[in-house]
Amino acid sequence: MIDTIIKSFDVWSDAQGIKSKGRVKSIENISLEGISNLRSLILRLALLGKLTTQGADYESASELLKRIEEERTNEGIKSLPLKEIESNEFPYILPKKWIFVRLHQILRIKSGDGLTSSKMNKNGDVPVFGGNGITGHHDKANINKISLVIGRVGYYCGSVHITPKNAWVTDNAFITHFSETNIDINFLEWLLKGTNLKVNQKATAQPVISGKKIYPIIVGLPPLKEQKLIVAKVDELMSLCDELERERETNLKTHKLLVKTILETLTQAKDADEFQLAWERMSTHFDTLFCTEDSIEQLKVNILQLGIMGKLVKQNPNDDSADKLLENIAKERTRLIKKKLIRNQKPLPAIDEENLPFQIPNNWSWCRLQDLVTLLGDGIHGTPNYSINDEYYFVNGNNLSDGVIEIKPNTKTVSQTEFEKHKRILNERTVLVSINGTIGNTAFYNNEKVMLGKSACYFNLFEGVNKEYIRQLIKSKYFLEYAYGAATGTTIKNVSLKAMRSLLVPLPPIHEQNRIVEKLNELVITCNSISEKIKKSEDLKVILSNTIIEKSIA
Repeated sequence: MIDTIIKSFDVWSDAQGIKSKGRVKSIENISLEGISNLRSLILRLALLGKLTTQGADYESASELLKRIEEERTNEGIKSLPLKEIESNEFPYILPKKWIFVRLHQILRIKSGDGLTSSKMNKNGDVPVFGGNGITGHHDKANINKISLVIGRVGYYCGSVHITPKNAWVTDNAFITHFSETNIDINFLEWLLKGTNLKVNQKATAQPVISGKKIYPIIVGLPPLKEQKLIVAKVDELMSLCDELERERETNLKTHKLLVKTILETLTQAKDADEFQLAWERMSTHFDTLFCTEDSIEQLKVNILQLGIMGKLVKQNPNDDSADKLLENIAKERTRLIKKKLIRNQKPLPAIDEENLPFQIPNNWSWCRLQDLVTLLGDGIHGTPNYSINDEYYFVNGNNLSDGVIEIKPNTKTVSQTEFEKHKRILNERTVLVSINGTIGNTAFYNNEKVMLGKSACYFNLFEGVNKEYIRQLIKSKYFLEYAYGAATGTTIKNVSLKAMRSLLVPLPPIHEQNRIVEKLNELVITCNSISEKIKKSEDLKVILSNTIIEKSIA
């Protein structure tokens, strides 16, 4: 059995899940589900008696139970009126010399003593145990021997911990009492950790367990000598799991750093020759580098960065230069100002040619976002008068999602009168960006009936500028670094409209903008396809690890 587990270590270490559903699978959000399953399997096998060999000289657990009952009688402890275990209640087949018992036959529980956080002393020597282990320190102890405690209420209901000799146990936990000469405390810890102590708990807002729920639970009890062997074997295998987990986490972090370093050689290449060398180095080891969802996310970020740097598609000498495009936009701006269709904007500082963010192709130009828009503003600074189930939605930055205005179930509505009072000039050339709280969400305006809040910035682009190219620019690492660098506020970040107007834009000719957008869309689809295959592979490994558990138990 041990050999089977060890031979399957690669399955356990490779099976991964996500801690927080819906989030990108970054290294920080990966849960090592396979190793977690392996821990569960080790414990279940141990408590089934499948990890140790029964010795011929072992005393039967039934004799052990008799001594426990005699001790209780001598101490005047009455047995609870629970029915005896019948054969049809046996959850599995026991090894020889083991017996089934209800938990009330081998332990008693008593709630600890209340202790508010204000009465704790952070400089005290006595650790305070609640449902989740040590929660603080105190001057006094309410137990003076090594004890086993069980979380009684809340999120940590059913958790199990061993205290030091002197400790304070709060009323969020139970102190256990048992025959220490017949039950090994470390075995009891593993036994309770491997037992669903909440099995009889009814679903409530605040989980709670009690003696009425714990005492009837049936468990297998081995002889005392075997209890100690089980503890040694479980400790040994759990240490292997710890080592495996540390190694896997280290490997994942090392892999992430390697991918980051390789990709940076692309974006930081000084010339075409250096870029080509970095590309060949990466492509040669593509399968090794891009084998996790996190690495694919890194790849997508850097592909986007390469796009806005002019390194993703070839320049066409027949394209008009970006300078020509800017001249045409300037002429159109002058015409619209003369017709009083747009306002003349206050000039921004000249671009410092010596301190540009990165190098761009010769037929590109650096400009500011203000140079490309007829209008740039944000939504209302205040709370509108809401009305229930009306036709106009009040949206903010959190309603902008990957190019689309997303109306959520909790999005509030306003009347047409309120909308007319605060409406903004939006059209088919409008790009929306979140600039408060979460920065960088984007959407296009598509004639939705919406009213904007202050965390939604909007700008209307001149003809000759591909709005999808600008949206991709806003999604890029370059923009996010700029935005967070320019943002004010500590807890909630805010990017000012002046900072948005001042954003330096690497502007290609319009035909190259179109080619970049087309190539980005193509590569993102490819990356998503690879990521989906990786996810399916990881899901399969989780299923495989669960299958091994089922086979091992069977």
